[in-house]
Amino acid sequence: MADIRCDGRDGRNGLGAGSGWRRGECKMPGGKLVAVGIGPAADRRDGTVKARIDGDFFVEGDASAARGLLHELERAIVAYAGEPRGVSDGPAVASGMGAEAEALSDLSDRLSAVMGRWPEVTMVGANARTIATAALRAMGADAAAASSPAPQPMADRQAAADRQIVAGQSMPNQTVSAPQLPGLIVLRDVPREPAMQLALDQACAEAVAAGRMGPIIRLWQWDRPAVVIGRFQSLANEVDLDQAAAEGVTVVRRITGGGAMFAEPESVITYSLVAPLDVVADVGIGESYHRCDQWVLDALRSLGIEARYQPINDIASPLGKIGGAAQRRFPPVGSADASGAARTAQTAQAPGAVLHHTMLSYNIDAAKMTRILRISREKMSDKAVKSAAKRVDPLRSQTGLARAQVIDRMIGVLTDPAGPYRARLCEPGPTEKASGAVGPGNAAGLDEAIPPQVIARAEELARDRFSTPEWTAIIP
Repeated sequence: MADIRCDGRDGRNGLGAGSGWRRGECKMPGGKLVAVGIGPAADRRDGTVKARIDGDFFVEGDASAARGLLHELERAIVAYAGEPRGVSDGPAVASGMGAEAEALSDLSDRLSAVMGRWPEVTMVGANARTIATAALRAMGADAAAASSPAPQPMADRQAAADRQIVAGQSMPNQTVSAPQLPGLIVLRDVPREPAMQLALDQACAEAVAAGRMGPIIRLWQWDRPAVVIGRFQSLANEVDLDQAAAEGVTVVRRITGGGAMFAEPESVITYSLVAPLDVVADVGIGESYHRCDQWVLDALRSLGIEARYQPINDIASPLGKIGGAAQRRFPPVGSADASGAARTAQTAQAPGAVLHHTMLSYNIDAAKMTRILRISREKMSDKAVKSAAKRVDPLRSQTGLARAQVIDRMIGVLTDPAGPYRARLCEPGPTEKASGAVGPGNAAGLDEAIPPQVIARAEELARDRFSTPEWTAIIP
């Protein structure tokens, strides 16, 4: 049996410090952190209790359906909290191990039933039991003593009726088949602001999903320090916003799940793969991460690094974590949505897309990272190394190479005519490098890799979504 460890505490900034909100956290070994915030006891007696789920888990499925699932889970927690036996103003819901286990089983069953009503949505890294445990901890129950089934084998998990994926077995030496990406372009991009980086990922994914653009691997260049938080994370529980502002670090939120990432222009290597959905259609969620990062594992191994895929979404070596990935699948444009609306004939051949982006640590400023990011004890509960800074082992220390040399090797693996990828390299011309603008007429420049209309769409998204306080604090 694997213990579910929990952390319950008063809200820090994000859950209204001093307002009576409580936050419970839970992480199953090998899974992702899930947290539940519960409103103050006075609100419960008035029947207006609120609940909020956040964390560094992933949710696969249509964005509106994903929101619908989370909101229904939150309503189920609210309903449970409103029942006399499910909530207490005291330190525990009930005394005795049996009562606590019964409460956990009851709430887990309710949340599993909710998940069963959303078969088109898959939670990755969390399940009904971890959410229930976090919720009970937030209510004051001593759910830390409860236990859960050990993680299921990956094949079993992916076939589970409730569509929940918790954790996988480490596969340090396994090599998956290289993705088939005919017409792949690798772009060494110009420096861009953080909001535009995220917007360009979404715009490219939309274009590939609609069949208006081919597969691309884009190597980012950051124009400033940034923290990128996951779609389902609580902003103020993940980032010390005052410290970030004091140190000139921009904070943005991406459209994919996962955890917060700290980036400085010369300290990380970031890339995005956007490809037709059939690249990962024949594999489960876990293996799709491995497949999309297989090319960089090949590149790192060619540099003498014993790089491996570490489920669910990490790249690691025996010396520590090197990087982490996040992923989102875009259905074919015009495909059936959550309401069951049918695709039109005009868009019947649209391929859909997978967006997969990864950040590798090259030369991390660990002290600065830990000043800005808030990393809970619970998040590190299943790690052999309990310090987030010590858990990361950057590429510079492992290779002794300059950052540009590592990137050149990565590009070399992709463009090798005898290799499995055979990508074509596109680089910006001198004018593009200076301005970051699309330079028409440059046969190997930005406009060949990313059409101008996609850039225009990205600029719209950067302005109207990714740079707005409303989006960044959508989960405060």
